[in-house]
Amino acid sequence: MVYIRAKKLHGLKEYKYAGVDHSLVSRYILKPFYNNVAIKCFPMSMAPNAITLSGFSFVVINFLTMLWYNPSLDQDCPRWVYASWSIGLFLYQTFDAVDGTQARRTHQSGPLGELFDHGVDACNTVLEVLLFAATMNLGQSWPTVLTLFGSMSILFHAMLLC
Repeated sequence: MVYIRAKKLHGLKEYKYAGVDHSLVSRYILKPFYNNVAIKCFPMSMAPNAITLSGFSFVVINFLTMLWYNPSLDQDCPRWVYASWSIGLFLYQTFDAVDGTQARRTHQSGPLGELFDHGVDACNTVLEVLLFAATMNLGQSWPTVLTLFGSMSILFHAMLLC
């Protein structure tokens, strides 16, 4: 069983990720923050995948607090829990944006790291939708399922087009 034809294998060696965001927020706020502030917080010795995993750990901690305070997704939580969720999401987003820059500046970029990053993004999407459902008190309902399905569909199509 052949998945990739021999004449197409050279394309794997030439592959280069090219994600582009032309939004004004990205251009004038996020990219300067990532490139001038966030990346300087990580030593050159830190592996890019360690940054990815560290960022994901914030989301896992958020998810565990959700399971503790709101396992049915339909109860109110203490205010500090919501604040910690927003901080965790911001940190995940920042770490996720910086891991690629770290990979390029340490010459460790490659398809395996990109696959790991996309896999973590997929796991994050599921957990963040459940955190959203808990924040909105959607409970274990069809709106939660539809939100999860819609988010995963968007993620799948975005990764398919990368």
